[in-house]
Amino acid sequence: MNIATATVNAGSPPPPVIQESANQSLLNPVDVRNTLMIEVTDPALQDADQVSVTWTGAPGSGPNGSLTTAFINAGSTRPLVSRLPNSLVIFNLGNTVMVTYTIIRGTAAPVTSEPQVVYVLPLAQRDWPRPFITQAEQSGEGPMLDVKGLTDFILRINAWPLGGRGQYLWLRLTGTNADDSVFDEEYWKPPSDVITDQFNRFGYYERSHSATALHGLKDRSVLTLKLMVGLQGSQDPSLAQPLAHRNYIVLTSAVVSREVTIEEALDDANLNPINATTHLTAVLNYASESTDLVSVTWTAESGTPAAGSRTTSPVPVGAMPMKIPLPVPLVPFSIGKAAGISFTYTRGSSAPVTSPPWPLNVLPIPKASLVSPVIAEANGTTELDLKDVIAGATLRFGIWPHILTGQRVSLMLMGRNTSGAEHNLTLWTDTRNAVHRAWVTAGSYSTIIQSGYLLALMPGSKLSIVFSVYMDQVPGSAARTDFNAQEYTIKDTR
Repeated sequence: MNIATATVNAGSPPPPVIQESANQSLLNPVDVRNTLMIEVTDPALQDADQVSVTWTGAPGSGPNGSLTTAFINAGSTRPLVSRLPNSLVIFNLGNTVMVTYTIIRGTAAPVTSEPQVVYVLPLAQRDWPRPFITQAEQSGEGPMLDVKGLTDFILRINAWPLGGRGQYLWLRLTGTNADDSVFDEEYWKPPSDVITDQFNRFGYYERSHSATALHGLKDRSVLTLKLMVGLQGSQDPSLAQPLAHRNYIVLTSAVVSREVTIEEALDDANLNPINATTHLTAVLNYASESTDLVSVTWTAESGTPAAGSRTTSPVPVGAMPMKIPLPVPLVPFSIGKAAGISFTYTRGSSAPVTSPPWPLNVLPIPKASLVSPVIAEANGTTELDLKDVIAGATLRFGIWPHILTGQRVSLMLMGRNTSGAEHNLTLWTDTRNAVHRAWVTAGSYSTIIQSGYLLALMPGSKLSIVFSVYMDQVPGSAARTDFNAQEYTIKDTR
C-alpha cells in the first residue's frame, strides 16, 4: 500500500523556533546568554534531507550580525536543532531579525521555510552590573569610600549576560576636587582594556590603580563611576553601551569633633533615613554655662519647602552632652540632599551665638525598605493573565518610610502591544499627583488600570510598573525615590 507523504515542494515549511524563547516574536537576550538553539519544525523532514539555518540581522548589524550555517544531514533525531553563536544577538539588540531554514532533498531545488520574525529586546538596566571600587564599604556596594591611608584601589566590573571576548571597556571617574575644580579621569579605555576568556571564567574584570589622585578630592563630595562597554567589539565609543553609574561619598579627612551632632547619624556625617523613622535627636556638647538658653536649627537646602527646616524653641541648658528632639518629618524633605545642622546659645544679656552649620548628608531610603506596588489580579505571582483583567485591574500601594501627605508621585506602565511596539501609559505625574491624607491614614491605596490598556498587551511580553516618590514635595527635585520596577509576564488564556 502506498502512503502519501508531504514534500518540500508543496509549500513553504513552517517557521523555525528559538528553543530558549517562550515568545517567538520577542527575544530577551538574557534567555540566550548561554546558548542559541534553532529548531527546524518541518513535520515532513526526512533523514536524508540537507538542512541549513539562516539568521538575517537588521540593516546595519554588519557581517557579525547575520549567519548562514553549512548544510548538514537531517538524520533521525527529532526535533532537528541547530546551534548558532549567541553573539548574533549582541549585534541586533533593539532590532528585528529574521530566522529561516532551508531544505535540500535529493536533486530538488532548495526550499526555504516561512520566516520567524523576531524583535531582539535591548538588555534592561537591571541585567547590567554596575562598576565598583572594592575598597568601598560593604565590599564596594555601600555608599561610602574612605580614601584616607589608601595607596591603591581596585576598579571592578562583574560579568554581564552575553559578555564575551573582544568587548572593549571605557571607565571614567568624575567628581569634585578640594579646590572645587572638576575631577575627571579616564581609567579604562581601548585597546588595553578589553574582555578576554578569563572574564567569563572568573566572573569579573578588574584593575588596580594608584589612589593618589583620589586624596585630592573634596571631603564628603560625590565620586561617580561611569562605564561603557563596546558589545560589538568596536573601539568607537559612540557605539558603546553605557551602564548605570555608581556614586560614592568620598571621605578624605578626619571627622571633625563637632559641638552639635545628630544621634541617628552614626558616623556624624550621613543619616540613613531608616534610623530616624520614630525619633530625630540633636546632641549638644559645648562649653556651656548654667544660665545658657539653647536651640538647634535644621536647615534644608535652598528650594525646599519651609516645612523642611526648623529651629527649636530655646530651652535652659542641661548637663553635657544634652539631647534636644527634632521633628521626624524634617527627614523626608532632605532625602538625597544635605541639611545644615547648627545650634545657638544665648548667655545672659549677650547677643545670641550661632555655630557654623555643617552638612548632614541624608541618604536615599534603602531599596529593601521600599515595597513596590502590585496588581491584585496577579495573585501574588509575577504573571498576569489577561482573562483576569477583562474589567480592568487593581493596582495596590502600601506606604513607605517617611511617607507624608503632599509628597509628589509619578507612575508609569511600560509594555509592548501585540505588534511588538512600545505600549506605555502614564497614570500619574509629579506635577499633578500627590499623596493624600486618606492614603497615609489607611496605610494603603488602590487605583484602577483600565482594561483597554491591559488587553492590548502582547502575550509573553513584560509589563513593568515604574513608581517614584518626590519625598520633599517638590516636582522634579533631587529627593526623588525610585521604587524597584514591579514586572509581570503577560499571559492570555481567554
